[in-house]
Amino acid sequence: NPVISELFIRLDQQVIGQHLITLYDIRGKKIVERCLSEMTLSLDVSALAEGLYYLNLKLSNGHTTTFKVLKK
Repeated sequence: NPVISELFIRLDQQVIGQHLITLYDIRGKKIVERCLSEMTLSLDVSALAEGLYYLNLKLSNGHTTTFKVLKK
């Protein structure tokens, strides 16, 4: 972090199942939502404006984590 064109997401090997990745802008507007069933995912963020975004990861077990992402 920061990210310029691609955001790479890699999960632990211990996490198995369907997961939901959601990227929000600073105002809470949903920008991207993807299902993640593999261990890695690449999001193209090159078209996004510079600024702060929030990446929400909801695991198949119901656990949710949010990360700050700075786009340059």
